[in-house]
Amino acid sequence: FIEHFSGHCHDAALYAMPHYITTTYPNFQSCCEASFARDTCFAMEVVDDDDGTTPAPVPETWAPTYFPTGTVYYVEHFSGMCVDSAEVPMPHYVQSNRTKHFQ
Repeated sequence: FIEHFSGHCHDAALYAMPHYITTTYPNFQSCCEASFARDTCFAMEVVDDDDGTTPAPVPETWAPTYFPTGTVYYVEHFSGMCVDSAEVPMPHYVQSNRTKHFQ
């Protein structure tokens, strides 16, 4: 689908498609052809340079903390991605359970 602010194409399997977008394309090339920002869209294409080898697995070092960290995660409006409020400040129009007052 074409992201309407930038004109870049996104894979709906990787990015949450906004409810108001009704047109999708079968591949990246046809999507960029239809974009108002055709040249920059094609410049964003990810080239698969996989050499066929599988990288070695990375050992997992994560461990749960079992106490609240104070971090709030929310869905960023433009990208549809889940982001950390400590890294990307939460806009005033986004409410979390911490900031929302329940009646």
